[in-house]
Amino acid sequence: AEANPAQIERAALKSELDQTRTQLQRHAKKDLQRFSQDSSNFLNVFFESTSLADLWARMTGK
Repeated sequence: AEANPAQIERAALKSELDQTRTQLQRHAKKDLQRFSQDSSNFLNVFFESTSLADLWARMTGK
């Protein structure tokens, strides 16, 4: 390790980069799933509404 500190530093940076990539992928997947669910819920409300007033009431809760 003392003979090649640059290699140790590169390995540490690669490990950190790999961890960041994994975390980013996990968050992106979770966000895409949430977006998909939210958009499905919105479309269900939209298509199940019988009138504009009904749609407004469903969306606003009023």
